[in-house]
Amino acid sequence: MIIVAEVGDISRFSSARKLASRAGLTPTVRGSDRTVRYGHISEQGDPWLRWIMCEAAQTAKRTPSMPGPVPAVAAPRQEDRDHGDRP
Repeated sequence: MIIVAEVGDISRFSSARKLASRAGLTPTVRGSDRTVRYGHISEQGDPWLRWIMCEAAQTAKRTPSMPGPVPAVAAPRQEDRDHGDRP
């Protein structure tokens, strides 16, 4: 309900990345010439939307019977972390 109240019409966002940016969940980026550094989340968006989206993500991660693609996406990422392929 909070997401609906804070976002309104979801169709105004053309991608999930734009919605994440609205919530302030995208990383800060600093670049110079050929060097790009990604930092912490920007926190420049709506604090209520950011809070509820983080809560939803944590709940989805902890729920083993979560329907949809969450387990399929999370498993390869966890394997990458276990093997040290990702920073």
